[in-house]
Amino acid sequence: MSPSGDPRPPPRLVALLAGAALLAGAALLAGTALLAPAAAAGPASGVPSPHPAPPALTGTGTVADLVVSVSVTPNRPGPNAFTVRVTSSRRPPPAPVTGVRLSVAGRTVPLAAVAVGQYAGGGRLDRPGPTRAAVVIVRSGGRLDARIGWSVGPAAAVDATQVASSGSPREGLGLLWAVLLPPLLGAVLLVARRLRRSGRPDPAAADARAGAGAAAGAAAGAAAEAALEAAP
Repeated sequence: MSPSGDPRPPPRLVALLAGAALLAGAALLAGTALLAPAAAAGPASGVPSPHPAPPALTGTGTVADLVVSVSVTPNRPGPNAFTVRVTSSRRPPPAPVTGVRLSVAGRTVPLAAVAVGQYAGGGRLDRPGPTRAAVVIVRSGGRLDARIGWSVGPAAAVDATQVASSGSPREGLGLLWAVLLPPLLGAVLLVARRLRRSGRPDPAAADARAGAGAAAGAAAGAAAEAALEAAP
C-alpha cells in the first residue's frame, strides 16, 4: 500500500514489473538462439560423426573350385549388412551357381542376388567375439558347403556429444520457461487485479493497467515462440 493509503501500487512499481517481464521474454528468446546450434549438431544435420563407421570385414573360404567370401558391415553387435561373393577358379566354370544360402551363428540371413555370383542381405550379430558363417552353394542340382570364421568387433561407443545435443536444448528451454515465466506473470496479474479493485478512475492507473497487459502479452508471446523453436 502506498503511503497515501491508496491500495494501488505506484506506477513506478508497475513499470519495473513490466520491464522485468520483457527481460524474461528476451532471456527466453536468447536461450532459444543459444541452444539451437546444439540441436542442429545432431546426426540429421549433416555434420560428420567423429567416429566413422568401420570398413567392411571380409572372410574368405574355398570349396571345390569355388572361392567364397563373406563381407560384414559394420561387424558389430546389432544390425549388419552381409554380402556373399562366389567365383570359380576355373575358366570356364564347370556349372553356374543357381543359389546361395547363408547362416551366421545358427541364424539364417536372407539373401537376394544383386549381380552374377553376388548376394546381399541383412541380419543381426548378437555379441562380440568369434563367430562362424555357413555358406551353402547350389550348383548343378547339388550343394557345396563352405565354413568361414571371423571375430565380431566390440559394440559401438556412445558419442557423448550427440547424446548431449539431442536432449539438452529442449530441456534447457523448458527450464527457462518453467523458472522465469510463472512468477513474472503472477506478479503482473497481481498488479492488474489490484488496479481493477480500485473504483476511482485515474489516468495513471489506466496507464499502469496498459503496461501490465503489455508485459503479460510480451511474456506469453516470448514463451510461445520459445516453445515453437524447441519443438522437434
